Amino acid sequence: MIPQVMNGIVQDITSVLNDAYFHCGADEFVDKCWSEDSGISTWMREKNFTTTEAFGYYVNRIAEIVQSHSRTPMYWDEVWLQQLNVPLNSVIQVWHSQSLLQDVISSGYSAVLSNYDAWYLDCGIGGNWCPYCTWEDMLLNDPVTVGISIEQEKLILGGEVCMWGELVDFSNIEGVVWPRAAAVAERLWSEPSKINATHLLGEFYTRLKIHRCRMVRRGIRASPLEPGSSVDWCNDTPQ
Repeated sequence: MIPQVMNGIVQDITSVLNDAYFHCGADEFVDKCWSEDSGISTWMREKNFTTTEAFGYYVNRIAEIVQSHSRTPMYWDEVWLQQLNVPLNSVIQVWHSQSLLQDVISSGYSAVLSNYDAWYLDCGIGGNWCPYCTWEDMLLNDPVTVGISIEQEKLILGGEVCMWGELVDFSNIEGVVWPRAAAVAERLWSEPSKINATHLLGEFYTRLKIHRCRMVRRGIRASPLEPGSSVDWCNDTPQ
């Protein structure tokens, strides 16, 4: 029954969206959520599965379904950390750490970087499990680290800045996202050699302040970047 349900969901989504990739999730696997559920635990006993084996069965069945619809499966990095042996053409989205990215591509998987300690916009605004990420943190977070080969670098497909919904609503979401997310765009769309101390403190920062003003003029409540860069300051900046 479950494969038919999941196939129906994937079929519905792929009939609307033409993306080459299909994100299958699978993050934050919690063992007891499986082992303490009566239906799942009964099924695991019948299959003689541990919870990790059941998790692996699930993500690989989803991969088969996604591939049957001519899409490439994409997962959060838990599937790699749990050594679930998903298809090698899968894409792993790395959120636990930047250093994990190198481990993932070294094993032959393509990857996308979204490490929480630099590219999670919600960090630090309502709890202390992860640090607040400044625009400088986001700009200097380089997916391509020293020591990887040219072939490994080709496996890094890019990055994604994340905005999770637990600590935002209509009152603050625009100021939490902007203009910091623009620093990630600068990192991902620029030649690595251009992202240096001079760039950081000079030309890009000037452009970022101007872009923040541009967003404010268009009705986006983007946050100020420094003391004195209020809306009044924006009135004197280029359009």
